[in-house]
Amino acid sequence: MSLFKDGINVFGSVYDSKASILTRPVDHIKENVDDIHNVEKIRKVEDNLNEVYDYMKDHPTKSSNHFEDKTVYTKKDRPQPIWRKLKELLIAERVQRPFDDEWAWKIASMWNPCKANAIVVLKIKVIIKKDGFRDKVEWLLYICDGQHTASALAIRSYYGFEEGFGPDNWGENEILTTELECESLAVAREVFLSLNLSKKKLDEYDIWSIQCMGKKIDYKDTICEDHPEWETAGEFYDVMSKYGIRPVSKSSADKILPGALSDISKFMKGGKNPGVDWDKDDYDFVFAMHKLNFDYLPTNSFEYDPWISLKNNVSGETDFNKDSETKQFYQDLGSVIRTFTEIPAGWITFATETWNVFLETHQSVKQSIPPNMSMLLLLECYEKAGGTFTKKRVNMKALKDTVYENMIVEKNLVDCIGKDKISMLENTAKSNTDVK
Repeated sequence: MSLFKDGINVFGSVYDSKASILTRPVDHIKENVDDIHNVEKIRKVEDNLNEVYDYMKDHPTKSSNHFEDKTVYTKKDRPQPIWRKLKELLIAERVQRPFDDEWAWKIASMWNPCKANAIVVLKIKVIIKKDGFRDKVEWLLYICDGQHTASALAIRSYYGFEEGFGPDNWGENEILTTELECESLAVAREVFLSLNLSKKKLDEYDIWSIQCMGKKIDYKDTICEDHPEWETAGEFYDVMSKYGIRPVSKSSADKILPGALSDISKFMKGGKNPGVDWDKDDYDFVFAMHKLNFDYLPTNSFEYDPWISLKNNVSGETDFNKDSETKQFYQDLGSVIRTFTEIPAGWITFATETWNVFLETHQSVKQSIPPNMSMLLLLECYEKAGGTFTKKRVNMKALKDTVYENMIVEKNLVDCIGKDKISMLENTAKSNTDVK
């Protein structure tokens, strides 16, 4: 039996978060600028070579004997500069980030030939089978880095801003490329990531989607031994699909739709968040929780970490399909959130406000918010409403010891949520005395 009526908001509104007003600091006139600051500092490549040489001398394990790649290359092994017609170039969406028409237009409108860098092109050999004839070899030219530059030049050529070109022959205009032969698009993905992984323009969604494509297309049913992050990306996709979660870019208008996940970095291993260490059953659990209680919201409204902590704190089965009591327990927790703050993101604000009241009430020194504080408050509200979880009891003592560490207090967080809310929880407890 559920403790709360689903969807009821007792207090009528979400707790408003106060928007802080940011003011730009006053620009200061530069003072005491001597000649040194007005002189362009120039370094030679030789200077850098000498600096690295000294570094290697100071770090014996960083000598040339420890180079991972000891192959002796020739000039021919490097990407070769060549002018290519725009109509010859292809764009592999499986390799590139999604095309941004606004960004291409901006480059075209503010075009500066001196800033139009050579684009990187991968030459991939394709064997075309012909019945009764000799097989034909073709080279496909895929842009690996610079699709927006090439597209901007195409735009300018089409509208006549490149001399001699217009709507009928824009594709004949040439762009400088550096080209590298590749065996397949799998290699192309590696090259693209190596070129763009450190760029801010390439967000976590772009990285993940490329890795996922690598798993789904290049490796299919085999294990990505050389790219464990690709394996994780594919596994993550399978779990998301199970619960109707849809990954989207942060710039996508779809990020506000139900089930949309635009903050994919929380789940990535590698990429920009190498410290992330989620297990498969962790994100399986939070997505199941989202579907159970908040599937009408985007997933970014959901606070992940406290729920993972709760999962690890509950002994026994956490599969909702196998344990109806566990399922009801998590549904009741979702009802508490909806009743108090409508959405999970509101609960974070509510818990933070309660924590500050708690410290003031007990005249405690202001402390940073403990990681499990919001979950402990939720569980205390659940208990105040008469909730029990007798089959697999949550270890409340362990949670309290963590949150109330170094505090000599007997009162709980729930006592600081306000008399009206406490009264509501107590009335709920009285009306649910039959809940076991």
